[in-house]
Amino acid sequence: LKQFGSEFIDMFKQPVKWNTKDWLTLGGIAGGTIAFMQFDESVRSETLKDRNYETSFPIVFGDTYGEGWGSLLIGTGFLAHGILKEKNANKRFGFEVLQAFAYAGTITGLLKFTFGRSRPYMDEGAFSYHPVQMFSNDYFSFPSLHTTVAFSLSTVLSEQTNSTALKIISFVPAVMTAFARVYYDKHWVSDVFLGAAVGYFVGKFVINQHKRENSDIRESSAQNYISILIPF
Repeated sequence: LKQFGSEFIDMFKQPVKWNTKDWLTLGGIAGGTIAFMQFDESVRSETLKDRNYETSFPIVFGDTYGEGWGSLLIGTGFLAHGILKEKNANKRFGFEVLQAFAYAGTITGLLKFTFGRSRPYMDEGAFSYHPVQMFSNDYFSFPSLHTTVAFSLSTVLSEQTNSTALKIISFVPAVMTAFARVYYDKHWVSDVFLGAAVGYFVGKFVINQHKRENSDIRESSAQNYISILIPF
């Protein structure tokens, strides 16, 4: 829990450590989100034309993949197994899944609360905002939490392999989640774009944080002729 909390605080301190590339990346995400907003209404109109696939496997699976309980079960399961069986790889993976889920979910929740964007099914238009709507889910459209959760999970999954093909496949369910949320009229396309960005970059932060820690421990251990592979 101490590591979980300290890394959570460190994540919010990251902007003061950013370089030019990091700020350009943030600008690109903001610009991309604004660009997608110009197509929110037209994309919604197209997806509402055909409602024959609401119960199809890709749509239902995509929506389910973005549910929080999936990440919680996977993360808790691997973490518990790793602890009980002393499998450090499983313990680390489970911990990272839970971290990415919690961190990305917190950021998305704060953004939802701050912007208070109207969901598409409210028929108030793509530029209807009601900030600080604490208990109104109808105004929690921006960004998409399902998509955030899906991309945070897929990002952690993709880092478990060196295969480019498997890395790409890892993101297929997350893309399905993004499409499903738009298809179900729960989100605008710009909502899922930003949600995907939050999930991906938080997932990368969690992974890179542990890679750095692991590298530091290896270097320190080498100096003392002790080989420590995983810092847990």
